[in-house]
Amino acid sequence: MVNFYQLVTQSQSGIYAIFNINKILMMYRLPMAFYYFKRDVLKPVGITLNVCYFLPITIIFLLSFTCAIIACGTQVDVTRTKNILTPKNNSIVWLLSNLPEYMFDTKQPISIFSTTLYYTASNAMQLGSHDILISTSAEILIVIIICLSGYMIFTYVLVIIANSQTIINSELTLYQSHTKHIIKFMKMEKVPKNVQREAIQYYEYSWKQMHGLHINDVLTKCHSVLCEDFLYDQYKNTFDKVTIFQYLDSTIYRELSRELTRIYMLPNVEFIKLNNIVSSMYIVHSGRIYVCGPHGRLYVILQSGSVFGCLDNVPNIRSMVSFTSSGSVDLLEIDAKRFYKIMIGPVIHELQKNMLLTNMSYVVGRNIKHALEYVPMQDASMERKQSSKSKILNGLGMAMTFLFVSCASIISMTYVTTFFPMGIAKYFVIYLFDLLHGIFLAIKLFTPYHDSKGQLITDYKLIRKRLVKQPIFYLNLLAIIPVDAIFLIDMNLQHQVYVYRALLLTRLLRFYNITSFFKKFNDILNSDLLIMKLLSIIVYTTLLLHVETCIIFTVATRGTREFAKDMWAYQPDNNGSTELICGNQYICAFYFATSVLTFSGYAIYPRTLMGISCAIVITIFSKFIMSIAVAKLSACIQNYGADLARFDEIFSEMKSFLRRSAVSEYLVKCVVYYCEQLWIRSKGVQEPYLLVNAPPYLKEQIKIAAFGKHIYNNVLFANAHPDFLRHLIQMIHLQIFFKNDTICEQGDINETMYFVHSGTIDVLYSNETEEIKVDEIQELDCFGVIQGLYERTPHTHTFRASSVSVLCTLSLKDWSHILDFYPASKFEIYETLYNMPE
Repeated sequence: MVNFYQLVTQSQSGIYAIFNINKILMMYRLPMAFYYFKRDVLKPVGITLNVCYFLPITIIFLLSFTCAIIACGTQVDVTRTKNILTPKNNSIVWLLSNLPEYMFDTKQPISIFSTTLYYTASNAMQLGSHDILISTSAEILIVIIICLSGYMIFTYVLVIIANSQTIINSELTLYQSHTKHIIKFMKMEKVPKNVQREAIQYYEYSWKQMHGLHINDVLTKCHSVLCEDFLYDQYKNTFDKVTIFQYLDSTIYRELSRELTRIYMLPNVEFIKLNNIVSSMYIVHSGRIYVCGPHGRLYVILQSGSVFGCLDNVPNIRSMVSFTSSGSVDLLEIDAKRFYKIMIGPVIHELQKNMLLTNMSYVVGRNIKHALEYVPMQDASMERKQSSKSKILNGLGMAMTFLFVSCASIISMTYVTTFFPMGIAKYFVIYLFDLLHGIFLAIKLFTPYHDSKGQLITDYKLIRKRLVKQPIFYLNLLAIIPVDAIFLIDMNLQHQVYVYRALLLTRLLRFYNITSFFKKFNDILNSDLLIMKLLSIIVYTTLLLHVETCIIFTVATRGTREFAKDMWAYQPDNNGSTELICGNQYICAFYFATSVLTFSGYAIYPRTLMGISCAIVITIFSKFIMSIAVAKLSACIQNYGADLARFDEIFSEMKSFLRRSAVSEYLVKCVVYYCEQLWIRSKGVQEPYLLVNAPPYLKEQIKIAAFGKHIYNNVLFANAHPDFLRHLIQMIHLQIFFKNDTICEQGDINETMYFVHSGTIDVLYSNETEEIKVDEIQELDCFGVIQGLYERTPHTHTFRASSVSVLCTLSLKDWSHILDFYPASKFEIYETLYNMPE
């Protein structure tokens, strides 16, 4: 009976082992555990979530195939108390392979499991395991499945992470592309350096505040009531301070909140100048606004809850005062006509009462006791000096130096800890890097910085208070303290050597400096995202290879200076003894680490359980790290051409629409050619995106520097008011024409005047039989003056580009309302035109 039971048990052991694997079906619970965190997958933490999600799946996958291989290659011997797993039918299977000779009993269950897991992991990761041979068809089939499954799983992981990174970085990359375009435009148009700096500072500050998104755009996913509730909660405290809102209830507040646009201003910006034409009403959300009269006299300081701008029920007003931000300011903007449509009678009455009594375009907020208290601005020269100091000490150059010093410190420390080189001088390199970190930390105590609102902080007490709140300060301080130097004096005892090595490991805390660098400078608009990603991959890969090299060497030497003869550095020769297969210890270990990290296979074989365990961990860990690195690089390259991809998508839709419409093939070819050339020349736009969407004060400065010569040097506007000319230049728009493009036909009515910014234009006259060239217009010339000053006036000639030409256009409908505020200038312009010779 016992023999029969043993026989049945032996015959069914393999079947039982295979069916017992059905427990892996319980892994269906794993996705549910991460379901709640799916919303975070598109955040920077999403990479960590993906690794935490796929790592258990990978381990389950490897363990399952490990069990399958063991079940196919072994049998259970229940008659023995030890070594119950034996090769099936005593055939030559991988368990009995003699290449290499393992330094442990391969028949022990734990040995079989460890070796099989190593074998499975190396094949699944596409490393190839050359030290284990397979001979049965079942094993070959399983290895094929392992290789294909491993390839598919890790390709899937790579695609998931790459997709997440693409979405995360898409807005930043697009904004960086727009920033590069506006910088290139300003340099090409020779805009003054100070205007360029101001523009870049604004765009960087705007990115930090909004990250390319407006709160109203984000809330479009919500229903209208929820959107209004959220915005009302954001602005409620400000509304409570507005004097004219004392009669309002929450219903009007909620509707008003939805119409407001939040804008950000840098310190010391005169965003509404004297005699500016204003069409919007502004509410001060936070910060201070200086209101000054025509001669620079300070009238009042507006704080949170104050209202200013176009306060009357008219489309535009002419401002009699100027408004300047004293620091970083948040404003809530709404069109004046739209405001009056929302408001109820008492509010309108209060506004009209204020306009009659004070005749001012502002209303001071409630509960502001010190509206006239002047807060002096910092001396301009001192501020520039402190700003330059902050820019240098907080800039990319200083940060890069600190980054490489931290990397060198970690590499030198781990090398000394692992390889323990002879010569006391080599240990002082570690303390040299400690000294440099101490200097960097001391510099930080005196480095001005810009706060979250863009304000330059120069007070040393505030600087130090901010620094001591940051974890990086304490991590660097702990890494700097040379407690280990005490043991460097006398290390005759072995335990003192180990203590010294352990204390040296505190320098690993400087890894936080490296992660902080890339976290900070990945979002800088002036830095190239692709270059920063490549730099991060190079730095992290170098550190990973070096650390893995140190781990491999430590395992191979068991903490001593020499390789153990039963480890991978020694291999059996033909005489039955072992020989050292590599001379340089570091290079040998580095080769092993590199071959694992790059999935190229390795020719150094682990021969002990410790070596096999080390190979398993490093193999799986390296695969995930390289998947993340490749995914980040792939995502960055995709984002690098994101603007081209978006343009191409819109371009393809347009071509399809034109071909489906009743449009001649010739016109379709012209449109396609023009769009292609426009992309090559200016990224598919007539004007830089950030110039079109810039705040009025910044748009005015850039356009005056770029296009002002066309207005200031034009005899038509010679006697006009300077403030009128500022507004006029702000209304100029660019249009690009390529060779043989027609700008306007004879008889066209477009109420537009043109200024030739670059290129040449042919002037043509058409009669019933032919088209005659009558003139050629060069750079800085203009045409269509009469058509741009009088409504419904047709052009008398045809204008065609004879080369690639950039024209500044001025449409009458864009600036006719300004003439109403400058009647003297209007008279001078039309009088000058009337007196011009024909």
